[in-house]
Amino acid sequence: MRPLACRHQPRESAFTVVEMLTVVVILGIISMMALPMLRSTDSARIASAAKLIVADIQYAQMHSISHGDNPMGLKFDTSANSYSVVQRSGSPPFQCSSVSITTNPVGGQPFTTTMGSGRAAQLTGVSIDSVSLDGDNCLVFGSLGELDQSSAATIVISFGSRTLNISIDPITGDATVAP
Repeated sequence: MRPLACRHQPRESAFTVVEMLTVVVILGIISMMALPMLRSTDSARIASAAKLIVADIQYAQMHSISHGDNPMGLKFDTSANSYSVVQRSGSPPFQCSSVSITTNPVGGQPFTTTMGSGRAAQLTGVSIDSVSLDGDNCLVFGSLGELDQSSAATIVISFGSRTLNISIDPITGDATVAP
């Protein structure tokens, strides 16, 4: 008797069901980890814009404290989605209509910030919605770091559906950010 010969037929290469399910599960896990990161970019962008504005407010405040005879402030232009760090042009008191834009100590360019361009290029889509600065568009500090107005100053910025309020205390000049 002759033993039966096993014919070895070449197998077509294909993925098994187990392999396919493993890949699908891994892709699902990766997408679940990545999705929150994509959502948080909106929050990070508007938070970065608020930090930039607060840093410039603090710069103007510190300059006003150290140079009491030459106060600084910020002049906002909501229609251009920008603001500038400004100094008084001429004799006291500080008039928002007669200011000059200061030079940024980093780079030597005019100290104007426009959301979505220049030093704020990564903040595309962030808008300066409104400012409440006691009737004008200037936020000015005195020689003790106080505001030139009796009520708190408010700056409202937004990105998409997210909004942040930057409030500046009139006595201390401290800026706080809140939703």
